Amino acid sequence: ADQYSAFVKQLAEEQGVTYLPVREQMLAYLAQTGRGTYHDYEKTPSLVTNSVLRHYWLGQSWDAMTQRRGHVLTHDNLHLNTVGATFVAD
Repeated sequence: ADQYSAFVKQLAEEQGVTYLPVREQMLAYLAQTGRGTYHDYEKTPSLVTNSVLRHYWLGQSWDAMTQRRGHVLTHDNLHLNTVGATFVAD
């Protein structure tokens, strides 16, 4: 993810468009909360599937899944929860 963000930043500079440092802000937030990045990304596909089933079949909110799993900014390592989305919105 760091390499991808660096590539996007460089591309934005080359194209003369604004780069939004969302990843950098999220990493700083995680460091501030003491949570850091700790996810095993190989589990992401199963977490995504599980999240969809829990949300649409059991009616669980995305934020409830985030809390249950001990995550901070996403519920499945990929999709932002309410806290994560505020970084994009701001």
